[in-house]
Amino acid sequence: MVSERTTVAHSPAPAAPDSNTAPARSEVLLVWSLAAAAAVTVPVGGGQMLLMAKPIAGTIGVPGEVIGYIVLTAALLGCLTALAVPRLLRLTSARAGAWSALGAGAALILTGVATAPIPFCVGTLLAGALISITYTTGRIRLAELGGGARTARHAVTWLGLLAATALSGAFYPDPMTGLLIAGMAATAFGILAVSASTHSWHLPVGLPPPGSVRRALFGYGAAGFAVGAAVTSATHVLAHRWEVLGADQMPLIGAAAMTALVTVVLPLRPVSVPLLLVTAAGGLLLVAVAPGSGTTAAGLAVSLAASARAVVDLDRIAAVSGTARSSARAVCVGGLGAVAGLAIADALREVVGAGTAITLAVFPVLALTAGSMISAARPGLSSEGDHP
Repeated sequence: MVSERTTVAHSPAPAAPDSNTAPARSEVLLVWSLAAAAAVTVPVGGGQMLLMAKPIAGTIGVPGEVIGYIVLTAALLGCLTALAVPRLLRLTSARAGAWSALGAGAALILTGVATAPIPFCVGTLLAGALISITYTTGRIRLAELGGGARTARHAVTWLGLLAATALSGAFYPDPMTGLLIAGMAATAFGILAVSASTHSWHLPVGLPPPGSVRRALFGYGAAGFAVGAAVTSATHVLAHRWEVLGADQMPLIGAAAMTALVTVVLPLRPVSVPLLLVTAAGGLLLVAVAPGSGTTAAGLAVSLAASARAVVDLDRIAAVSGTARSSARAVCVGGLGAVAGLAIADALREVVGAGTAITLAVFPVLALTAGSMISAARPGLSSEGDHP
């Protein structure tokens, strides 16, 4: 009798491998759906809003500057919601990222069909708040898949900016069409993510791996600031000199995005992150003193490529993207840096000339880089714990 009971108790064991294979496949599909949805919503959708701010403003009947204010507010909301991801992972597992992707795609569709300020504003703010949850959740999971997955995530992001320049160039007279295309693509990836989110994820929420967490946060902030300041400064300089206007700017910005993409994808030797950040600051100076559109685009390419490579190396050497808490902080700080770069460069131009404003925007990048180096030199600060 005892032997029979033992046999019955252990008989279901052979079915275990099949049950483990399905969750593994669905998780891979889910994580790449999240990454694709985030890339379509932020670089493609948000990039178009910044690149086509004037024609979008004309469509919904507001001044051109208002579009920038709305996008910056959406980005700030995204920085805040990124910090909520660790708690969401405890409560609802990673399904929150999938449903947020679907909601962000639907919100982006709303902006694409909007003909008045209020629907456009509501759609943009919702998309910014929701997609940050998607991006942060996918970032955490991709970090567990190794360096190749992290590199692919960065490549998808810069491909998104490249797509934004292509759509902006093609639909500059009809900007809402480009936004609608991005919204439909993001919604499709959101639907795919929701359909794949049938299994719970067990993601690390507590202590991060050993690494210079605070030093990395300074680096993410500096890289984000450099990207934000470079994009807004380069587009303003090109327009201010009456050399390259409107849709004609898109190939130059696209070439800079392509440079960043190549820099991320190529298996280059690791370079000192502070050196890369100083190079990004040097790209800003090149934009400030550039005598023509070609050198302006070159300065933008230098800033974007150096910043992109710095973020890749930060992910690799600091190992901050492996836990929910530290990854959420990295997303928040990097986003705040980009918002600050966009806002400060614009604000300075209202007080001083364009060239002086861009030159002054170099100093926050250098200050954050110095903060990173000081934190690295003080082990008590750079390796402090990251408790839940």
